[in-house]
Amino acid sequence: MTGGHDMATSPIPITLHAAPSAGFEQPFEMLAACHERVERMLQLLERLAAHLPAQGCDRAAADAAHDVMRYFDIAAPAHHLE
Repeated sequence: MTGGHDMATSPIPITLHAAPSAGFEQPFEMLAACHERVERMLQLLERLAAHLPAQGCDRAAADAAHDVMRYFDIAAPAHHLE
C-alpha cells in the first residue's frame, strides 16, 4: 500500500505499517490485524472523498484510489487463502 505519490508532500498521506506477525495460530490477533488494515483503507477512502472536491483528481488522489482498490481487490481476498 505504498502508492506512487510523494509521502512528504501528498495531501492524502498513507501510514505504512509492517505486516502483523499474528497468524492462524493466534486467530484473534490475526483478526484484529486484518480489521486494522480495513480501517486504514476506509480512512484513506474518507480522506480521498474529502480531497477530490478541493483538489480534483490529482496524482495523490489517483494513487490513493489505486491503493484502496488494490487492497480490496487483491490483498483483502488473499487473506482468506492463507
